[in-house]
Amino acid sequence: MYDVCISYSGTYTRKFRKKPYRNEFNNPQTYYGGQEIHLNAEYKDPSFIRNKLSFYFFHDLGVLSPQSQHINFFRNGSRKGVYLQLESVDELFLKKRGLPSGPIYYAVNNNANFSLLRDEKIKKSLISGYQRAFGSESDDGILHKFIKKINTASLPSFPDEISQYLDIEKFFRWQTGAVCSMNNDGFTHNYALYYNSETSLFEIIPWDYDATWGRKVDGGIMEYNYVPFDGKKSNHLCYLLMRFPEFRKLYKSILEETLANKFTVSYMENKILTLHEALRRWRLGRGDPHPGRRRAATRLRRLRRAAHAPAGQCRRVRRVRPVAVDRSRDDGHEVRSGPADARPLQRRPRFPRPGRGGGGRQHREDRQRLLPVGVQLLGGARPGRPNGSDQLWTVRLRWP
Repeated sequence: MYDVCISYSGTYTRKFRKKPYRNEFNNPQTYYGGQEIHLNAEYKDPSFIRNKLSFYFFHDLGVLSPQSQHINFFRNGSRKGVYLQLESVDELFLKKRGLPSGPIYYAVNNNANFSLLRDEKIKKSLISGYQRAFGSESDDGILHKFIKKINTASLPSFPDEISQYLDIEKFFRWQTGAVCSMNNDGFTHNYALYYNSETSLFEIIPWDYDATWGRKVDGGIMEYNYVPFDGKKSNHLCYLLMRFPEFRKLYKSILEETLANKFTVSYMENKILTLHEALRRWRLGRGDPHPGRRRAATRLRRLRRAAHAPAGQCRRVRRVRPVAVDRSRDDGHEVRSGPADARPLQRRPRFPRPGRGGGGRQHREDRQRLLPVGVQLLGGARPGRPNGSDQLWTVRLRWP
């Protein structure tokens, strides 16, 4: 038995139906070599593997990264689904890897952009946006001095001065991993800073990489060029480093090596398939209690496939009736075929509106394109309506 303090973690993620958790062990104080573990819900990631795949990738690039493993999480006997257990970046993180002790800071919000400003407003403190995970209050002066040097060093002397505070090569390896994995928000938070007391240099550690590999934080699709290859200018340190030819040359060599040897289909495929197969029975066989957007996305995807398939290929289950669209009316109502053919449906099908904005004529045209005559719908009687020829149908879809 373990005496554990449990709390919700994250900022916007704690508002989701499937909650992330932070677990701190009190008695005994360690669990498999750690004092604290994080359980990420991966709520907006249909694959469940983006976070772990990112840490694999960073490890192969030579960047310090936390260990992680998928678990089947139960709370009070109730299954909460598949979670990703993340190692905490703290003192024990350093001891496991034989690294010298040094302060560690989490970048907890977008104030951690290595700048004096955020949204053109002066920040209250140079170390605003950082939370000390390990170290003492006196160590804050080291971070304060580092950020001050970034913002006050003259451009001619910047390369020499910044090299006395930052491990440049490891920073560019982290930047390469962030760019290749497409972590848009990882440039201003979701990372940790570790001060190596032997080298007297800061190193950067990735953290929380679920919104990656083509997926935004809200679950939307991210285009391939969404994250610039030279990093985000909102990260003031990235912006300054890219202004100097010697640093650009070093970053280019690391990026080209990665694109040639590690960021390839042949290199990544086995890792992806291994993770996918390990989770397959839990995602598809038993499923996840709170799949969230995945169910809506799957329904819409099946609807689109069925809309463009011949009517005979749609599976007839129970009572099935085609839907007709009355194109002669300008109000966009669907009408059912049957005895009261001119009567509009009172219950419209609920599925996401294509595109942004919605409404009006464009929305009606989109609905007509998604629901042509011939799509077979699985129906059921409306409550309070007797079964008969005048019955209206609830719209559902089943695809074989």
